[in-house]
Amino acid sequence: MNDQKIKQFSEQNKLNINELGAAIKIKTPSSELFDITFKEDKDSAIDHFILKTKTLEKLFYSGENIYKNPIMINLFLLAYISEVESYFREILRKLILIDKFTKKNVESNEISYGAAITHKKKFLPESLLERCSFADADNIRKNIKSIIGITGKKLSNEIENLLMDFSLVCELRHCIIHRANKFGAKNAIKLGLEEHQEFLEKPIKITTSTMAEILQLCVKLVKVINSYLYNFVLIRTANEADFWKWSYRDDKELFNEYIKIFNSKSVPFNGKIKNSYDIYRNFKTIYEEGKLS
Repeated sequence: MNDQKIKQFSEQNKLNINELGAAIKIKTPSSELFDITFKEDKDSAIDHFILKTKTLEKLFYSGENIYKNPIMINLFLLAYISEVESYFREILRKLILIDKFTKKNVESNEISYGAAITHKKKFLPESLLERCSFADADNIRKNIKSIIGITGKKLSNEIENLLMDFSLVCELRHCIIHRANKFGAKNAIKLGLEEHQEFLEKPIKITTSTMAEILQLCVKLVKVINSYLYNFVLIRTANEADFWKWSYRDDKELFNEYIKIFNSKSVPFNGKIKNSYDIYRNFKTIYEEGKLS
């Protein structure tokens, strides 16, 4: 069918919609779509997460036109999950840079040549994480374990329970992004087909109170995992011969790097860095004496 016939058919069978007209083109250069002045501060991943989620929460409750609007509620759900993903990327990136065990786990992973020649060193691990998804519970578990080097099928019981609830939130996210707010068969199978089959092709409906629970879940999940990773990483270094000198003067610089990765200004680790180090060193002594299993 040639262009003339298509045009003739179109003229004779106009639909009751606006004319398409000329093609629409984004006139703004792509180089103007990014904030070139941005510089990452020295705050921890957990503090970045807390700040952004508090900002979102404040904005969410700023007026009824937002927290009672179904479309706005959906958009805020996407924003919360995005902040959870961002936390995992940042904490893993920073661990790869300073923790030799985590670094070793990703040594054989590949990155693109373009990333290798353009990324600054401190952001190069981001290239490794571009192929990783943290938008569902299974991928969070899999990527944390493989990158950090955690053995066993599961993380802690508390984390696993939180991830189970987070799975539901992730399926809602999938519905919003990929299915125009409708609940699909794939989502139902993931959550349990028998219990959810009656909701197939129904739009999701998130109330303000449910949104508050989702926010609490996201914050709880990130805080619990942050503490879990802190404990796991430091216990692993304590069990490595000659990793620490067990003298604060000698270990201060590296220990401080570990603390900065996990520490939160809102809930500081035992006050001063030296206090944390003394507790850590005492833990090592108790562990070696067999008083701690």
